[in-house]
Amino acid sequence: MIESGDHVWNGGIFLFRADAYLDAVKQFAPSVDTAVRNAIAKAERIGDHWHPEAASFAACPSDSID
Repeated sequence: MIESGDHVWNGGIFLFRADAYLDAVKQFAPSVDTAVRNAIAKAERIGDHWHPEAASFAACPSDSID
C-alpha cells in the first residue's frame, strides 16, 4: 500500500477533554460506559499502572469513536 502511493492513512488522532469524552460515552454508548466502569472498579493497580479486570474489559463493545 505504501509503495503504490494510491492509499491515504487515517491516523485516528482525536483531541478532547477526558471528562467531555466520558460524558459523551455515558450518554451515547451506555454499554461501553458500564463495561469500562466495571473494568476499572475491579482493576488491579501495580505501582503507577492500572490493569483493567480482563472479563469486564472484554465485555466492552468494540465500537469506533469516529
